[in-house]
Amino acid sequence: MLDATQESVQSALKRARATVDNHLADSSGTGGGRPARQPDTAAENRVVARFTEALERADLDALIELLVTDVRLSMPPVMLEYRGIESAQRLFAAVVFRPGCTYRVVPTRANGQPAFGVYLADPHAGVYRAYTLLVITTAGDHITTITGFSNVNVMTRFGLPRTLPETD
Repeated sequence: MLDATQESVQSALKRARATVDNHLADSSGTGGGRPARQPDTAAENRVVARFTEALERADLDALIELLVTDVRLSMPPVMLEYRGIESAQRLFAAVVFRPGCTYRVVPTRANGQPAFGVYLADPHAGVYRAYTLLVITTAGDHITTITGFSNVNVMTRFGLPRTLPETD
C-alpha cells in the first residue's frame, strides 16, 4: 500500500526513534533519553481524586465542574476532537454515563501526566473489564484536555491488569 519494503520501513522507524530519544535527552536535561517525571502537585492530586470519584459515582455534574470552559477531548487514532464544556457534557452523558454502566478507576501516569485506567463492570462475570485509558492535562484545579485510548492493550503497557475483581 505504501510501496515500501519492510526493511525500509524498519530503518525509517529506527531513525525516527533515535531522533526522538536524542530530542528528549536534549530537552529533559537528564541525559537518560527520557523526560524526568513531573512532580505531583497538591492541585493535581485534588483533580485526580475528584476525577476518580466523579467517574466511579457516575456524577456528571462533578466531572463537568473539573473542566475548563474550552476543554479539549480527543480519542486517537480517531480524527475527531470535541471542544468546549457543552460538547464534553453531551459526550460524557451519551457515552460514559449511560444507564447501567459502572466503573472503577485506577490512577496512573502517562508521559508525566495524570492518567486513569478505566474499568467497566461486567455483571455477568463479576469483574470489571479494561475499558479505556484516559490521560488528562491539568491547569491548577481544572482539566484542560482529556485524551482517551480505547485500545485496552495499551493499559497493559502501564502495568494495569485486563480485569479487576468486583470487590477489593
